[in-house]
Amino acid sequence: MAFASMSYYAHITDTAIYLYSTPSQTDSSKMFELPKTYFVELLSSANDEFYSARYQDVYGYVLKNQVKPINGAPLVPFLNDINFRIFVPSGAHLRSSPYNNGSVNLVYSIPFLDNNISYYGTAQGEEAISKKGTTWYFCKYYTDNTEYTGYVYAPLCDCLSTINQNTETVEYLSNEQITFDDTITNTSTQPFAGLSQTATTVIIVAISLPCLLLIYLLFKPTRMAEQSASTETTQEKKYKKKKITRLKNSDYFELDDDF
Repeated sequence: MAFASMSYYAHITDTAIYLYSTPSQTDSSKMFELPKTYFVELLSSANDEFYSARYQDVYGYVLKNQVKPINGAPLVPFLNDINFRIFVPSGAHLRSSPYNNGSVNLVYSIPFLDNNISYYGTAQGEEAISKKGTTWYFCKYYTDNTEYTGYVYAPLCDCLSTINQNTETVEYLSNEQITFDDTITNTSTQPFAGLSQTATTVIIVAISLPCLLLIYLLFKPTRMAEQSASTETTQEKKYKKKKITRLKNSDYFELDDDF
């Protein structure tokens, strides 16, 4: 039995399962390790090996043989409110890759004790400090109404929130049972299928306005002509009436060419 859907969720049941930046199994495309027992949303089939996927607000790819699609949606698909802080007095650098490449990959400098940082997962990179390991945190830093995404070297951080396991019971599906229904909008015979009610209303109004304007312009000259004729007739009647009155009150008669 196939399940047709716009998207599915898949369970992360093991460690070392990554969200990739491209649909290729290379170390350079690994963004971060997805937290075990949580989920990713599967958006489409990218190729024979990868699904296009989303974890929170980060989009990427996951290997099909490393995740387990489920039937329905989990109650808590992602980690929520996981933060940490910078504890070294000199601060820490947020970088675009898990390597200390000086100013080349520097994104932002996070000050001492700042904890306005959202944690997504870990990545393995350079051992920036001898004997301190190769673990980096993939995160988002928020400051001055702006967010910056990147990596911070884990040994420079502390106070990482407790990460609890997700213990939800789910029903698994096989890859063969999944059918992404992503052609509805393209194959529909309805002209506005897939659009919101507001968007549909705007389009209809935009199409209707030129038609209404054309009708107005077509009928406006006729109405003006009718009004003009009506006005002239009234004026003529008044003029003729006055003329006849003058003739009756005079001592002579005059032929009027208008009669």
